[in-house]
Amino acid sequence: MIDKYFFTMSAIAQNQESPNEKSIEELQLDTIKWDVLLQTCTEEIHFLEQFLSADIFQSEIPDLYENLNRFSDKLEDIKIEKIDLQTALLHHKNDLIGMRECEDISCDIFYHSQHQNLLKNIQGNLSKFQDLKLRIYKFSDHALLKNNLRENMV
Repeated sequence: MIDKYFFTMSAIAQNQESPNEKSIEELQLDTIKWDVLLQTCTEEIHFLEQFLSADIFQSEIPDLYENLNRFSDKLEDIKIEKIDLQTALLHHKNDLIGMRECEDISCDIFYHSQHQNLLKNIQGNLSKFQDLKLRIYKFSDHALLKNNLRENMV
């Protein structure tokens, strides 16, 4: 069963033993966690795309549309990187099946190294996404239409 543990960035940093010490089953569990995190990001990105394009911002904010477009462009970049990571993750999951055939230490090291590199790339993407979300939230705090302005629009 997947619980809230899987939905945090700390979930991918948990159990940070040397990647070469992890069993195939532990590596596969990591990939399941990462997949859930990336799927959650997909939903969040979709929401933020809708949020940034909604007519909910005060039009008199200086450089409003430039800021919204800049946020949208950065969100698109993160989305493309995330899609690439999801593809790499799918390939990695399939590669882990081949790890069972390893007969020497260099083969094991290859798969563990691949796993560690994917982890670093996912952490980097999630970190950039977290930073962008915070910048969008801070910007939106003062740029959203206030209730009295919304009532006047109706």
